[in-house]
Amino acid sequence: MKSRPTLTPVFVTVAALVALASIAGVEPPVGVQVVGLAIVVALVGLPHGALDPVIAHDAGLVDGVSSLGRYLVGYVVLAAATTGMWLAVPALALPAFFVVSALHFGGDWSAIPSIGRAAGGAAVVLSPLWFQPDESASLLEPLADETTADLMISAAGILAPAAVLVAITLGLRSGDRSVPAEIGAIVALAAIAPPLIAFGTYFCALHSPRHIGAVIDRSRIERRTAVATAAVFTVLTVGLAAIAWPLIESTADTDDAVIRLVIVGLAALTVPHMTTIERARRRSAVSVAVDTNSLTPDRSAI
Repeated sequence: MKSRPTLTPVFVTVAALVALASIAGVEPPVGVQVVGLAIVVALVGLPHGALDPVIAHDAGLVDGVSSLGRYLVGYVVLAAATTGMWLAVPALALPAFFVVSALHFGGDWSAIPSIGRAAGGAAVVLSPLWFQPDESASLLEPLADETTADLMISAAGILAPAAVLVAITLGLRSGDRSVPAEIGAIVALAAIAPPLIAFGTYFCALHSPRHIGAVIDRSRIERRTAVATAAVFTVLTVGLAAIAWPLIESTADTDDAVIRLVIVGLAALTVPHMTTIERARRRSAVSVAVDTNSLTPDRSAI
């Protein structure tokens, strides 16, 4: 997805303000950070995934009530399978989620080669672990176990610097100044602010607005309809989270339970979200190829 003209300076400015607040000692308790992340993700983050039916419609994956029903059933099945995997083997699900998230977030930088995009996504998810290992450990352990958290933090100390270097280098070579500016802001924020605040700032001030803007701008559906669709599916998602909350809260203290709800919920939605985007991309590529071929003269008739 290409950058919207005004998004990079806005994100860099927001990141700078958040970093300055952290330097000034404005750091809410972890419990407040967790609840705050849950709220901003619900209000700003969820709508970008809630536009998936619009993406599916525009790509021709959904063209009526029955196909929409099949699409939604498949979406729920993928989300449920992801949740089930997390409950069954959290030590495997947690690193797998980081890999999937890195690939997904890398889509924010379409101006650079695929390896650079993957590196950019890795910089997003690994930089907080690299700069804030102790705070990161306290967040990762409730999601899996202490051994898995320690292994991931140790790996981040090696992989994160390499990912940042690759992403910024390829960004500079591409000539798109927004790439090194955004990656630099993300890394600086991860070095200064607590992990939850650093990630929440990126997710809600760059990733989600970029995705929402791109989908609405490119959609064949009226803007009003797209916004209404996002609102409906966001409300449904929050409703499901509210239903799941008593079950999660009974297994841990409040802070750990909210962390699980937010992170496992994001994982459950990320897999079908990425699947939708990939299917739409492939469908669009096929459509372009068909359109191109239809314009090619039939030289056998000449």
